[in-house]
Amino acid sequence: GDIFIDASAVAVVAGLAIWQAFVVAPDVLVSGTIIERFVFAAYPMADVLIVAAFAAALFSAARRNVDMLMMAGFAVALLIADIFYGVVQLVADPRLMEDISNGFYFVAYGLLAGAAYMQPVKMGEDPTASDSDRRPISTFRMAVLGLALCGAPGVAILSLALGTKIHPPVYIVATILVSATVMFRFAGMVRRLETEQRRLRDAESRLVYQASHDALTGLPNRPMLTERLQREIRAARVDRSCLALMFIDLDGFKAINDTLGHQTGDMLLSAVAGRIRAALRPSDL
Repeated sequence: GDIFIDASAVAVVAGLAIWQAFVVAPDVLVSGTIIERFVFAAYPMADVLIVAAFAAALFSAARRNVDMLMMAGFAVALLIADIFYGVVQLVADPRLMEDISNGFYFVAYGLLAGAAYMQPVKMGEDPTASDSDRRPISTFRMAVLGLALCGAPGVAILSLALGTKIHPPVYIVATILVSATVMFRFAGMVRRLETEQRRLRDAESRLVYQASHDALTGLPNRPMLTERLQREIRAARVDRSCLALMFIDLDGFKAINDTLGHQTGDMLLSAVAGRIRAALRPSDL
């Protein structure tokens, strides 16, 4: 779910840039009907979905292999090639744009061929780790979300600098969508962080308890007794007071273990520990 949300933020910004380039900008560059512009924008808009899919794959990968990066590069190069191919249909002198488009097509399918060639070598490897091995969010994803958050304002500023008109309602909607996505993701990160902190505190409390108490009876163990006894002796010397240390033995306990088994002996120890605990004052150990 989080990966889909992150990829959606990328798709919104990329789609906004395509919309600005093909539907709005041609009013300034050349004449063209709105239908023609939408048709020319169809391939790049479809490529946006491909880029978003590969962004999700990169987000979810435990490690980014060369073949995976090449596939992502293929998606980006294909998007750029289709953008220039659409521009070819709109500009008055398409030769330069056509050469650029063909160059990116060559790069895109070269990357695709390279990724296909490298994949059989890695057939025995798992490119992604299990869910427990994946970090909730990486520095790479944080950077992508930060760029996505600045995407709509950046496209608007660039368009105005190039003398292209913009449609503010569209940019407002895109900014709200991306901002809501990023806020939702950060809220999820905060919740996970709080959950992890509680889990660590609980684990720390359990470790402290296990280090100072007997696992069978729940009574303080020998290290805790030694530490407490030394502290009480020091306090008694300073205050010139007294303290008492009681030693309790269970007669015939070995016979119970030998005849009834160690499980019964453990039950007896737990029962005796419970009776001792019930007879203590809060200040006693």
